[in-house]
Amino acid sequence: MNKKKPVLWSILFLFLSACVQAQEQPQLHIGGALRFNYNYSSWKPEQKKRGGDFGYDVFRLNAKAAYKGLDLDAEYRFYANSFGGGMLKHGAIGYDLNPKDKLQIGLIKIPFGNAPFNSNSFFMSLNYYLGLEDNHDMGISYTHIGDKIDYTVAFFKNAEELDFGNDSDL
Repeated sequence: MNKKKPVLWSILFLFLSACVQAQEQPQLHIGGALRFNYNYSSWKPEQKKRGGDFGYDVFRLNAKAAYKGLDLDAEYRFYANSFGGGMLKHGAIGYDLNPKDKLQIGLIKIPFGNAPFNSNSFFMSLNYYLGLEDNHDMGISYTHIGDKIDYTVAFFKNAEELDFGNDSDL
């Protein structure tokens, strides 16, 4: 059993609980999507006889919360097991140092490539596969939004996830 998922949900629950119990009104936004696909491959005789295939693609859950300069932004995707199962697309805790400066830690978007991203299909673009867009890794970042220039400085220790413990060579 993957022990990281309960830890992730526990952190999310504790953060949201702290926001709800605070004296000031916290901000909380929950969203998501449910997507199905229809596929008709005319070159596959059996599928053509069936009139194509209709199936489950993904259920997505988004959570954004903020309280006194501290924020949480996370997206978890539930794919079919045959397509990899569940995954955390991004999940970060941020802190606003002031209106122009912010720190983030967690599974954050890499500050490189076409921002925010320009892939608009299931197959993405070559930039996606080169790691230049819509890519998130474990790390910490500092972002400054200036009057004439914006910049982000970040450090990424490793990719999205590593397996730890006795069952891993890492």
